[in-house]
Amino acid sequence: MTQHSPGPWTFEQPYAGFSSIKDVNGALVFGIANGADHEKQPEDVCEANAALIAAAPALLEALRHIERMGAKFTDRGQPIKDAEKLAHAAIAKHTRHEGG
Repeated sequence: MTQHSPGPWTFEQPYAGFSSIKDVNGALVFGIANGADHEKQPEDVCEANAALIAAAPALLEALRHIERMGAKFTDRGQPIKDAEKLAHAAIAKHTRHEGG
């Protein structure tokens, strides 16, 4: 499988009906256009969608960490705390753009 663009990804605020997601090197990963007038989403919806897409690498890494430590699960030791921190950071990356 082809490797995705390197994270973390960031999004730029909507400008002229277009939001962009860029990788750690500033390369365009994904662009979101509002579309024709009858298809347009409000800018806050576009921003929320872009934030969720931008969180994808962090969410993937959190899931991979949880998967790796699953075999080690015996109690609430350090591997669980590390997984919780990664998952929390990934979720926070999205929810701070929701106002949550």
